[in-house]
Amino acid sequence: MTSRPLALTVAVLLIGALPTAVNARGWSALQPLTPHAQDNDLAGLAMDDHDRASVLLSHRSADHFTLLLRTTGADGRLGPARTIETTHNGTYGGELFAGAGRDLVAGFLEIAGGARRPIVRIGPALADRQVLSTGRRSAQAMAIAADRAGDAVVAFTQYADDVPLVAGARIWVSYRPAGGRFGPARAVGAGTFAAPKAAIDRDGTATVAWGDKDGVHVVQGAGDAWGPAQVVAGSAARGTMPISLGIGAGGGHVALAWLRDEGLGTMSAMATQQATAGAPFGPAATLAAGADGTVRGAVLGSTAVTVDDDHAYVAWIQGTPHTRDHDSVRFAVGAPTGVWTSPIVREVPGPAHPDALTLTAPLPGRPPLLGITTSMGGGKMAAATATVRSTGGLAPTRAVPGATSVGYGTRIAQGPHGAVLAYVSRPGPRAGYHRGQVMLVRSAG
Repeated sequence: MTSRPLALTVAVLLIGALPTAVNARGWSALQPLTPHAQDNDLAGLAMDDHDRASVLLSHRSADHFTLLLRTTGADGRLGPARTIETTHNGTYGGELFAGAGRDLVAGFLEIAGGARRPIVRIGPALADRQVLSTGRRSAQAMAIAADRAGDAVVAFTQYADDVPLVAGARIWVSYRPAGGRFGPARAVGAGTFAAPKAAIDRDGTATVAWGDKDGVHVVQGAGDAWGPAQVVAGSAARGTMPISLGIGAGGGHVALAWLRDEGLGTMSAMATQQATAGAPFGPAATLAAGADGTVRGAVLGSTAVTVDDDHAYVAWIQGTPHTRDHDSVRFAVGAPTGVWTSPIVREVPGPAHPDALTLTAPLPGRPPLLGITTSMGGGKMAAATATVRSTGGLAPTRAVPGATSVGYGTRIAQGPHGAVLAYVSRPGPRAGYHRGQVMLVRSAG
C-alpha cells in the first residue's frame, strides 16, 4: 500500500485520542513496528474486547507490495510480523476491525489491470480473501465498518456502463454476519463519483450513506434485506455535491454530518439524526452557516461523527474563507430530537492549524475520544487529543508525546481497559514522503 493514495482515503480521518485518565498518566514508550527509512504505511489498527491490538501494515519495495499483520497480547507484548499477501498490483486505502475473540475484518482496494477491485480479508490471521467485484469497471471509493461481534458491511462505488454519465457510478454493499463470509454485492443506488461512508449498530444493522448533487442518500439493512434509499430533506448542495460525510451509529441512534458547498469557497456544517431504529432521518440541521466561515477548501477528514444512545457528537474544522485567519476545531452535541448545542470552539496553538479530525465510538465506561492532527506547513504535523466529557464538553487538549513528525494515516483504537495509537513518522519533504516508520504507543491506564 503506497503512502500517496492512502493519504486520500478514510485513513486521513483516523487520528487518535485517549480518555482523561490516560491523558493524565501518559503513554508508554514508542514501539517501532517497521524498519526506518523504508516505504511503509499504516493500513489499519484495531483492539478487541480483551485489549489485544492488531496492526495492519503495508510495505512497498521496488517491484511489489506486501501486506503484514502484527498483533499484541493483552499485556501489550508485540508479536512478530506475519505476511498476509505479496502482490505486484498496487493497493489503495485500508481499514481493520476486531470482532469477537481474535476475529478480524480488513478491507482495501487493489489496482489490477488498470481497475481498482474491492478486497476483504477475514479471520484471526486474515487468511480468508474475497474479491467483491471482478468487473472491468473500476471501484473508486470504499468504506468498511464492523461491530464488536464481527458483523461487517462494505460499501463501494464502481463505474457502470449502464449509468448515465451525469451519475457515472453505482453504490454497492456487501454484508458479513459475525463468523461468516461476505455475501454477494448488491447495488443500492447511484451517484456522481459518490464516496460512501458506512457504520454498523450493535444489533448488526448497517447504515450506508453517500452524497451527490441531489443531497445525502441513506440506505439501511443487514444480510440480504436492505430498505430503499432515502434522501435527507434539505441536504441538496447549492454548489457541488456534499463533501466530507461522517457517520456514526449506536443503539438504534444514527447521526450523519457533512459540509455543504454554498459556492464561492463557502461551506456550511450540516447534520441529521435518526432517533430510533427504523425511524426516518430528520431534516438537515445547520450547525454552522456558511456566512459564519467554514473550512477554506475541500479538506478530507474535516468532519467527524460518533454517537451513543442519547447523544450525537460532531466535530469539524472551521475558518474564514479567503483569509489567513487561524482555523479552529468546532464541536457540537445533538439530542435524538434534533436539537443541537451551540458549537464549542477549540483552538490549537499557532502557528499550527487543525488538519484532520476523528471521533471514536464510546465503549462502556469509556467516553468518545476526539483526535486532532495539526499542521504548520513544511511537512510538520503533530497529534493532539481531547476527551468528550459526560456533560457534553471537551477536556483540555493534550499533545501526544513523541508524535511530532506525524504523517497521514494515524489511527486510534480502544478496548475495555486501554487504548493504542499508531502513526507513520515521516522525515518531511526534503527526505521524501515515501519514507516512513510506523510507530505504536499504548495507554498507561
